[in-house]
Amino acid sequence: MKLVTLENGQKCWSLSSSQYVQNAVRNVEDYRRKNGLCPLGRASRPWPRDYRPESDVCPDFFPTDASYYQSLIGTLRWVVELGRADLVKETSALASMMVLQREGHLKTIFHMFAFLKKRHNGVMVFDHSEPLINESEFKREDWSATPYEKCNEDIPSNAPEPLGSEFIMRAFVDSDHAGDQITRRFRTGFMIFLNCAPIYWYSKKRVVRHQVLVPSLLR
Repeated sequence: MKLVTLENGQKCWSLSSSQYVQNAVRNVEDYRRKNGLCPLGRASRPWPRDYRPESDVCPDFFPTDASYYQSLIGTLRWVVELGRADLVKETSALASMMVLQREGHLKTIFHMFAFLKKRHNGVMVFDHSEPLINESEFKREDWSATPYEKCNEDIPSNAPEPLGSEFIMRAFVDSDHAGDQITRRFRTGFMIFLNCAPIYWYSKKRVVRHQVLVPSLLR
């Protein structure tokens, strides 16, 4: 953690995983050198353009390569936990391939480490200032005809007095429609902010449950 000063004079904490990322990249390059592979390049994006891991038809791994693939997924998950939210979707997608890893998946992970080699110094800033929200952009609804108009929150009489300052929590959510070209499942992702500080991020492929209608045999 490091204390930084923003352009507006606001002082806040920041988190960088640069040292961990550089050590992880160094370990990957040592593995590649021992196995007669060329050093990592410097990729400008986390994935190759238009890459679809579920559509990869490369040959399967040997068991030793599969174990190494799983270890790299664990490393990338730690990278994401340490503040690299820009890789959460790609890491989640490749982690879902661990049941049947292919050579193309491992090459894509190497591509991700090539990206980290170039962009190892990413910093996450925990800005605690309140966000500026334009409430006029939100559509106003008329709740007067619903039972919720006169609802009040019941606060216990022995509730302790709140301490500290008030804060605003926001959540940004998005998903792709039928993003998986094989199963047509969609992947969701969200990021939660406490004031202007990101505190939680996640991405996961969702299971779509279809309802099967069975005609009744009773007349």
